[in-house]
Amino acid sequence: MKLTLDRPQIIKEAESSRRFLKFDNKILCLIFECLIFLAVTIVFQIGQTLGSNILGIGLYVISHGGMDSLEKINNWEYLEPIMIASEIFATLAIILFAFLWQKRKPRTLGFVKKNAFRDYAIGLGTGFVMFSTAVGICVVTGALSLKAAANVNYVLIGAYAIGWFFQGMAEEVMCRGFFLVSLARKNNLVIAILGNSLAFAALHLGNDGIGTLPLINLTLFGICASVYFIKTGNIWLVSAMHSIWNAVQGNLYGILVSGGSTGPTILTSTIDQGKTLINGGDFGLEGGLAVTAVLIITTFIGLMIPSKKDV
Repeated sequence: MKLTLDRPQIIKEAESSRRFLKFDNKILCLIFECLIFLAVTIVFQIGQTLGSNILGIGLYVISHGGMDSLEKINNWEYLEPIMIASEIFATLAIILFAFLWQKRKPRTLGFVKKNAFRDYAIGLGTGFVMFSTAVGICVVTGALSLKAAANVNYVLIGAYAIGWFFQGMAEEVMCRGFFLVSLARKNNLVIAILGNSLAFAALHLGNDGIGTLPLINLTLFGICASVYFIKTGNIWLVSAMHSIWNAVQGNLYGILVSGGSTGPTILTSTIDQGKTLINGGDFGLEGGLAVTAVLIITTFIGLMIPSKKDV
């Protein structure tokens, strides 16, 4: 079976929305789209910070019947999942920007109605198997050990699950639905895939424990998600894959999420400090070779599956 990628219908539709792409020079077009993405990223970060603070304080006041000190609010156990969930504002902002600035319909960001629930369910299963396979590699090699956690707060885990639902979608809409499609309008798919994948990795440069292998794996995750985004022609599968990847990583297996905290967990993990090349060390599994292997294999599987017919 050939390893091929065909331009999905959503990219073809986006190509007709060239309000700010009047020049034909592909290099200038690439630079322009990168600058736009940088501007969108900055606005996204500012908006997400403001949105999370407003939403977090608002829900705290509602749940506690009044305002307390900022120290108490910052220590509220539900604040972090609320901050994660607040990335829904970024998703809405990107949809609005693409519509007003680029004259693109939500479809061209991947919001295709046909088979949306089915593809989302497939994405959940795919992401769960992917990360669990990486965990299995680490356990078999002795790089990681797991045990049941005590006093599990399932309500708080549910709050995190909701947060990861919005966070995974926000990053996929931003990098795949918005940036990949923007790049692909006047460049080939290889450039679009590499461009948005490198940008996705760059978004994590400020994370704790970041290094060469974590950046490689983040780029590989972007490439893998890009392949499935192009193959399915919608945002649903890759959004679900991204969300469940983070959810099971932090709140099922108790592993650092891209160098960040885990929150409440069903299992607790202990890494072997002598095998950080496999388990990723302080960055979590995404900084190790177990995830590298899983991402490469999953990407090749994605390249082999047939593309969806235009919808």
